[in-house]
Amino acid sequence: MEMRLLRRDNIDGVERMEISGEVTRNGWVSDDQDPLVQLYGGDIYSQRVMMNLSKAAYIDSLGVDWLLKTHRRFQKAGGRMILHSPSEFCKQLLQMMRMNLVLEISPTETAAAEAMHEEQHGN
Repeated sequence: MEMRLLRRDNIDGVERMEISGEVTRNGWVSDDQDPLVQLYGGDIYSQRVMMNLSKAAYIDSLGVDWLLKTHRRFQKAGGRMILHSPSEFCKQLLQMMRMNLVLEISPTETAAAEAMHEEQHGN
């Protein structure tokens, strides 16, 4: 099952999306195939984005690499990415790889929204 990105909505300037299937970069040969750019356009990395991982059944090392590169692109462009609600498999793998030290991962969508709200209002 390939990775799918679903554009959910934009609330208070925060793009909310859902990732389902297998989080992997397998098959991508260039950044021109970046699914975020394909879905949102080239300026997505300057935006604030919450990614729901509750339906991500699997993540491999290429998927982790994609998340890290995506996180760096958001930082470089002045945007922000918060992952939230990871499936049990993704949660365990990301914790085992200590990705919680690099990536912003919230346990729930509510917690992610609160973190975005706090940043926006300087709390």
